Amino acid sequence: MTVFVDREDELEALEELWGSRFQLALLWGRRRVGKTRLLDEFAAGKPTITFQADEGTATEQLARLTDQPRTWSRRRSTSFASPSTSR
Repeated sequence: MTVFVDREDELEALEELWGSRFQLALLWGRRRVGKTRLLDEFAAGKPTITFQADEGTATEQLARLTDQPRTWSRRRSTSFASPSTSR
């Protein structure tokens, strides 16, 4: 992976939003400026849910977005389950 530089201000802003309560943050901007990489760097090691919209109908996008918390919750509960409860 390439070196990640010159995004300290953005990472600091995201860290300020990060806390013990759930929040929604939207990130948008021009193409090819590193939005996905910024979020990947920020989310490393944190329990986060990310969603990247793509081409598709509003209904398809909403269905994918609303499935993200369920999928995250299932993965998280499985990863913390003891061996006897994860079967």
